[in-house]
Amino acid sequence: MKDCIEYFFEWEGSKRIESFASEYLFHTQVRKYYGSHASFDWFMDFPDTKNSPLFIRFTGKEPVRNLNIADRKFTHHLLKLGARVIFARYNPDTDSFEAAPVTEKVNGLTTPPPDDAAFLIMREAGKTQPDTPKVARNKDNARIKIRQVCEALGTNIVKHLHLQRRFINSVLRPALHRHPSDIDTVCLSGQHLHIIEFKRKFPARNYLTPMEGVTNECIRRSVQE
Repeated sequence: MKDCIEYFFEWEGSKRIESFASEYLFHTQVRKYYGSHASFDWFMDFPDTKNSPLFIRFTGKEPVRNLNIADRKFTHHLLKLGARVIFARYNPDTDSFEAAPVTEKVNGLTTPPPDDAAFLIMREAGKTQPDTPKVARNKDNARIKIRQVCEALGTNIVKHLHLQRRFINSVLRPALHRHPSDIDTVCLSGQHLHIIEFKRKFPARNYLTPMEGVTNECIRRSVQE
């Protein structure tokens, strides 16, 4: 936990840490309705060139074979639209991030052996050199706030969040030369995919849209908590 707190202090602003907590509460509410039919940790980039959009699913320490039904349905949909999809994960044996492009075959999704995530994503984004990431400008008292939020979330959640932020700061941001856009939640209801975006600045005010399987009350409760 201590290493995670120090990492957040160096790389993340204290206000951003608070947004992580609200996002986790939102995800908790969504999981109550969707379970394994909800997918998180998707990122997307729309290159300036004529290349197709790039979507990246970060699975944490989980191997690709453990992707749930929402992941697979969304990936099939993206490939059908002509987008490029990459599955990325953290390899604890090498303390590194690895990734592989996804293709669609008759028997389902397939990937080649994984490559270095930063190199692969940079190549797919049309970049030749990585950008230099920037550290946070935190004041000393921010460490206290960061520690309080981390202790409230608990060790397991903080460790996953730590891996996710490492992936963004050391892989995605340098490879894309900009901060990636994220998809808060992809949900599968019946045969229909829904993308749910959680607005934090003004807690979902004027953004509460009825959606099959997730009611407005679900979003309101997460905001109130």
